[in-house]
Amino acid sequence: MAIKFNKGGQTGWYHDGDIPGGYFHTYDALSIVDDCHAHKVHIFLPQDYEDSDQQFPTLYMQDGALGFWNNGYATWDVANTVLNEEVQRPIVIAIEPFDRDYEYTHVQWNEDKPHGGLFAYSNWVATVLKPWVDDTYRTLPEPKYTGVVGASHGGLASFYIANMYPDVFGIAGCLSSSFWVGLDPAFLVGYGDMTDSDLVQQLKHTFSSEVRPRVWIDWGMKRDGGEHNEHVETSAMIASQALVSLLETEYGYTKDVDLFYMQDELGGHDEQAWSYRFQLFVKTFYPK
Repeated sequence: MAIKFNKGGQTGWYHDGDIPGGYFHTYDALSIVDDCHAHKVHIFLPQDYEDSDQQFPTLYMQDGALGFWNNGYATWDVANTVLNEEVQRPIVIAIEPFDRDYEYTHVQWNEDKPHGGLFAYSNWVATVLKPWVDDTYRTLPEPKYTGVVGASHGGLASFYIANMYPDVFGIAGCLSSSFWVGLDPAFLVGYGDMTDSDLVQQLKHTFSSEVRPRVWIDWGMKRDGGEHNEHVETSAMIASQALVSLLETEYGYTKDVDLFYMQDELGGHDEQAWSYRFQLFVKTFYPK
């Protein structure tokens, strides 16, 4: 049963989401400032949150609901992962987009619909949502305890947010990311140069800085099972490999220090694959 409450000036609902070991504060229309679009936000807390004075690290998640519920289909199994005894049990702030294609892309790349709202969305997450969460919940607010994660367009958004605000987010989890957005279509079959991409041009000031987030980048090698594996994950692989190479060779990132990457030989572009890789990401960046 959901119980209505007010916290931090916002109306929310307490419920367990049929997930043992934790519970949710769900805000159907989180509207902290007047000039920003309201978002539905699920905040997942460990069961004993109210019984202690402990502060917790945080993890901000794009496409938030898919981490926990997916209409009977596979999810990321976020709850079991973050409640694992091997990790620090971060508070998960699961954000639902109101316009995914617009909010999660940094440049207009398709004439069929609007794109390019990621700069504004990043500003909202970093300067509006996070301060509210830190004021309302017992968090460890420093960047080294604060991560952002997503897959596909959500992975692109997470990479962008952390690099646009490295003094806020010290961890970026980028799974099967759409780093190909805005590139020449020819790049998607193996040509092009990531160096001159809009993404790199917008974020290179952080790549060159002493203050930059630690980054996780992955991609899958499964190509059967549909268009998303055959085409979208292939594009994610090509662009991710190019970005990893650029970060290492041009900006001095070091593998397993500030740049973590993996190739999932059996995984594709779906929640089942992301659930597996999400576990590895959390164990890497939130170890007990």
